[in-house]
Amino acid sequence: LSTMNQLALSLAGAVLASSVAAAQDATTGNVVPFNARTTTYIGVYDAVTGVLTPAPAGASRGVGGLGEAVYNNTAPTGFLYDIDDGSIIIDEGRIPSTSSPDLVGTQDSYTISSLQIGYATDSTDATGLDVQLALFERFAACGLPATTDAPHIVIDLTGLPASTGGIASFLFDVDLSGLGVCLRGDGNGVYTNGTGDRFGWSIQFTNAGNGTLTGPLISGDPLNVPEGDGTVFQNPGGAGSGLTTGDLFRQLNPDGTANCFFFGGYPANVFASFYMVVRSDLSGDCIGCGIGDDRFEPNDSLAEAAPIAIDSYSGLIQEVADDNDYYSFTLPANSEIIGQIFFDNAISDLDLILYDSTDTIVDTGFTVTDDERVSFANCTGVDEAMTIRVNNFGNICNEYDMVLSLNPLFADDALEDNDECGTAIPIPLGASNGLIVRPCGGTGGADDGDYYSLNLADGESITVDILFADDLADIDLVIYDTSAGCPGSVVASGFSTTDNENASYTNSSGSAQSIVVRVDHFSGESAAYDMRVKVGDPTLGELVCIGVDNSTGSNGELCATGSDVAADNDVTLTVTSLPTNALGYFVVSQDTIFLPNPGGSTGNLCIGSVAIGRYATNVLDSGATGEVSFSPDLTVIPIAGGGGTGTIPAMPGDTFCFQLWHRDNDGMGMPTSNFSDAICITFN
Repeated sequence: LSTMNQLALSLAGAVLASSVAAAQDATTGNVVPFNARTTTYIGVYDAVTGVLTPAPAGASRGVGGLGEAVYNNTAPTGFLYDIDDGSIIIDEGRIPSTSSPDLVGTQDSYTISSLQIGYATDSTDATGLDVQLALFERFAACGLPATTDAPHIVIDLTGLPASTGGIASFLFDVDLSGLGVCLRGDGNGVYTNGTGDRFGWSIQFTNAGNGTLTGPLISGDPLNVPEGDGTVFQNPGGAGSGLTTGDLFRQLNPDGTANCFFFGGYPANVFASFYMVVRSDLSGDCIGCGIGDDRFEPNDSLAEAAPIAIDSYSGLIQEVADDNDYYSFTLPANSEIIGQIFFDNAISDLDLILYDSTDTIVDTGFTVTDDERVSFANCTGVDEAMTIRVNNFGNICNEYDMVLSLNPLFADDALEDNDECGTAIPIPLGASNGLIVRPCGGTGGADDGDYYSLNLADGESITVDILFADDLADIDLVIYDTSAGCPGSVVASGFSTTDNENASYTNSSGSAQSIVVRVDHFSGESAAYDMRVKVGDPTLGELVCIGVDNSTGSNGELCATGSDVAADNDVTLTVTSLPTNALGYFVVSQDTIFLPNPGGSTGNLCIGSVAIGRYATNVLDSGATGEVSFSPDLTVIPIAGGGGTGTIPAMPGDTFCFQLWHRDNDGMGMPTSNFSDAICITFN
């Protein structure tokens, strides 16, 4: 195997080899040994002026006045990693915050005053070498920049010394004191679980001179040098093994591919991390309300929007009402963006506004509670430039975290294409599960609407229930009389802002009517809904869940008829599509719940919660028709009053929910139980 085949891992991190060879490979990079004891300290490079000040005589590891080490990965080795092909190496480490459980930091954010890095080269180019460094406030081990924070700062260094013959190695400091670089300890100023608390740094030789070997020095010795050594937090001044630095690193190749490299495990092989010292002036926290603004400033207008990736961002600052924070990003085709900010509304009320590529507002989050959420679907087939804005309505400085995430748009369901009244399809009777509405797809790009048609005889009623989660998307239900053509006139609707909708209509026109039912996506994300349609006599109540298919291949369909006036005591519960000769009884509650497969049942209990009653003395038999009917006495509903045993009567304003629990088999002859649909009736 070639050397890089021995080193290479899949992106999942599986080791392909456990040894490291010293052969050179100038195309893909390589681990190369050299005499580390001859490393030369060359001086201080001012990142503002671009001037390298040579080291004074006797300065073998650096000079004073550049701050205290808050990360130190300097345990000497004697290897370079060759990236003279222009590859980018990204490594990681951790700077502790005051909440860190191992090394306790002195601050939660640090002004970074300087870096010290090391490199080796066999280039003898008199013009020197050029390097690009970058810092990332958060970086997951072996992560990719596109899925972590964008670079915190990028620094170009030019004219670094080359060799005068053979492989020469160098150390130097980069003075950042004039740049105001601020990094949060533990990634966001608060220790979490150790895996998301790392910062990252990258190095690329943008000009490697005329040599065949140029790259950063490999360092870190976790067996002989404790993690965190040599920092201001632990044994200052000594050689260190960087805190939480993993035995692996990310490489971005010039051809656009990426690798995660692991040398096979230390100590049998070289430890896979690179020489780096990060120092701070320890002058106190550098970010937070009353301290300093976040790293994306100035981003106070659309024109100044800070470009970001679709990712999570912590510790952002919103100062005053006119200090809007704008961020720009690209929304991939056929996907949906979910934007969220998390904050304490008691401090100050923040708002969230989302713009499309024409700078038109497409969604807003304007509540008066903690946190805000917006969403938008890109159905155009091409990527779209978007902007998200955070506004401080309360005009008091507040900190917030922001999360941008992608959802793929749901594919249309099997009943499409029925997005317009004119393309309505015959409405399916009974239960239909897994139907889809999306925030796009209608005429002119309008929100998706599913249209269903029906000829309703005179005196006949239609009841439609749709079940969905309103916290994902608000879906509405409308029934139209289209006898005179589309779009028709509204005859019934369901327009709540809670889960589920119900609408019923009885044709009393004296003749048959053309009816169209529309299920409309009003706001929110792509969403699935279940629908049940009942045609015939008028029905009572609202459906709260559709039963799981029983051994007949259909769900037990529950329907209530009679009167919703409590004093009439006239309700009949009928369940059809049951297994034949199956015994069962109704359960009743004033609450809803979702309890899957209780007691080993193949169905779901949808009512209960605080209290549940059983009509156990009214056992029903589905007989040869697979159907049962039951008329409960509304004056003695078997729900305990006051926590004891007994019954309660239905009173005006009360809601009672009913569901049939019945015997079934699992399709292979084994006995089990199942539940019908569940409905809730509010009495007048």
